[in-house]
Amino acid sequence: MTSPPAVSRVSAARSGVAMLFIANALVFATIVTRYPEFKDRFELSALTFGPLVACGPVGSVARQRDRGVAGQPLPPGSRRHHVLR
Repeated sequence: MTSPPAVSRVSAARSGVAMLFIANALVFATIVTRYPEFKDRFELSALTFGPLVACGPVGSVARQRDRGVAGQPLPPGSRRHHVLR
């Protein structure tokens, strides 16, 4: 049987994940509605705008490869700082 503190931690984790999804949806909705404005302002053709829009997800997937190195905990007593490459 699950103890009450464990249940509250699971509930807090679910709430956190839900808030993250909501925030991502709001950001995506805001950016997508402004695509025509970006395209006109920077005078982009459909041929250049498509790959430019695809760079976001492609870069995100490519960056996940380095997550294992950047996400490792520092050894005890270490004063080293994480620096994004």
